[in-house]
Amino acid sequence: MQRLDLNLLVVFAALMAEQNVSRAAEKLRMSQPGVSNALTRLRRQTQDMLFVRTRHGVEPTDRAHLLFAEIHEGLSTIQRALDSRPAFDAAKEARRFRIIVSDLGEVVHLPVLLRQFSKVAPGVSISVVQLPRDRYGDALASGEADLAIGENHQLSTNIYRQRLFQDEQVCLVRVNHPRIKRAVTMDQFTAEEHVVVAPPGIKGAAYDKMLSHIQLKRNVLAQVASHLAAPVIVRDTNAIAVVPSLLLKLLPVKGVKAISLPFDAGRLTVNQYWHIRAHRDVANVWLRAQVAESLKKFDID
Repeated sequence: MQRLDLNLLVVFAALMAEQNVSRAAEKLRMSQPGVSNALTRLRRQTQDMLFVRTRHGVEPTDRAHLLFAEIHEGLSTIQRALDSRPAFDAAKEARRFRIIVSDLGEVVHLPVLLRQFSKVAPGVSISVVQLPRDRYGDALASGEADLAIGENHQLSTNIYRQRLFQDEQVCLVRVNHPRIKRAVTMDQFTAEEHVVVAPPGIKGAAYDKMLSHIQLKRNVLAQVASHLAAPVIVRDTNAIAVVPSLLLKLLPVKGVKAISLPFDAGRLTVNQYWHIRAHRDVANVWLRAQVAESLKKFDID
């Protein structure tokens, strides 16, 4: 059996409908020679003329009429399948979404999302995926993760993004610090020891680039991979740290306080990211809507 090009059937259906090569070509946005070539191939496969020329165009043969009944139904079935989009009934679905979040996102974003799911989608759950930021794109592309939440400037190819909220960076210091009281000066900031949060997979964090631009260097006491370690180290030492303001708002640690930085550090923009393959997936569309609605309350504007 010869392999059949389904595009030939589309041409055949257009010729049956128009019974004119020129009009069929216009309808299909093809050239007339292209339609004629397709008809030649169809004639070869069916071993029938299919259409004969008349003064007004072309007239289907008896075989063409017989074929059309089956072909038209087949094409209609294919079109319905392509047009249909399965609904995502959140109230009834049992679905586990895989979401990439940082250590901070796990304690800040996850509880909010789970509370929202408990109201509208009790069968939906979340599995947290923690990866270096330079692996986010591969994980979204492969389906290892459905969504990523955070700030990641390394994503570009085939990745969509949506702004969720903005946060500001603050200086974290222990309450009874011997030198820093209600405010920190630029001289104090550069002189004091620092706890630097450097999650894996970040190549040249925007904050560090900004410090370099204004020619500031930090006296690093410790570099840690987790935001959650910074407040504890700051509490028990005289070191200071730069962290998102949400860290202390949602996860208060006794013995430390947040004060303004002595320079403009800019804002952190938290986005959600997804791969193009999931852009029209109804479950992913629903998930993104829930994330956007739930996390917008963190916006400082």
